[in-house]
Amino acid sequence: MLKQLLLALLIACTAYANPENACLVMSNAAGTGTGFIVKQRGGYYLVSNQHVINGPAPHKYEKSDGIVLRPLKGWLAGDRDIVIYSLDGTHAHYLEVETEFDAVALGEEVMIYGNALGEGMRLSEAKIIRKTSSEIEISGGIVPGNSGGPIIRKKNGKLLAVATYATVHNTQFRSISDYVEAAGLPKVRFYGVRIDTITSPVDFDLKQFLQEAAQLEADAKQLDRAAIMLIMLSMKLGADLSPEISQYVRRAEQSHHRALSMLEPSGLYPGTYSPVAVNAFRRASDPLFSITAKPVSYIHRNKQTALENDQKFLWSTYAKLLRSVPVR
Repeated sequence: MLKQLLLALLIACTAYANPENACLVMSNAAGTGTGFIVKQRGGYYLVSNQHVINGPAPHKYEKSDGIVLRPLKGWLAGDRDIVIYSLDGTHAHYLEVETEFDAVALGEEVMIYGNALGEGMRLSEAKIIRKTSSEIEISGGIVPGNSGGPIIRKKNGKLLAVATYATVHNTQFRSISDYVEAAGLPKVRFYGVRIDTITSPVDFDLKQFLQEAAQLEADAKQLDRAAIMLIMLSMKLGADLSPEISQYVRRAEQSHHRALSMLEPSGLYPGTYSPVAVNAFRRASDPLFSITAKPVSYIHRNKQTALENDQKFLWSTYAKLLRSVPVR
């Protein structure tokens, strides 16, 4: 009995003594990141960022001792870059989530573990600059490869957030108060997202998640083709384009040339185009401006929003160009 108690105590102490043992290297064909194990309500879970698993197979989640984990069911946070998998069995090394977040003070020291630059697990330290209901900002310590790694409260070894992204500080100020607020902030700002305030997780399947990514990539390429068509149409209508923009047209495909060939000048009225030719061109060109992805994950919805903004801009430009075509 005493032996069992000592063993349990040893396991518990080890879980907090070296958080690195709770971390994993998350890899796929696109690169590597970090993940870690948490214990919550008696169960064990693998936590990382959605963008860390957003790459083609093979996916591998490996602990520092060489053990490869095989996650079970997965969930995505609908409002932040977090993925959570349930794990089978028990795990000697894990992190516990900080439940007294209101007591965490600005200026407190944190530890960040991550697969820094893909060169293995590294520890860095920083301080808390800001905290909100969904994320914290820290003074440093996040580099490529750290994504998905834990940000740990140094005071008690509990998890505060998941290292997620860094931004370059905006130097464009609209008011004196903006300038004053920014004066004390570093040029590069580092953020981690919380998992304790997730309220509406979404069930997900990795295969479907990667299909979302592939469709978004296809939509992005489609809009790129639409942009090339707009440049070619501008050139046909006599626009004076810069050499840099004109060079972009070299990526045109046969389908671009076929669509544009339908827009032939009218034989009856020089300098004009017949309505039949314009309509034929539109039937061939309109599909280039379509995007079809309907993502459910947070990171893919963000990319979808960016694509929709691009689509609106390109479509507006396309409509203006068509209105400038002299029809008779």
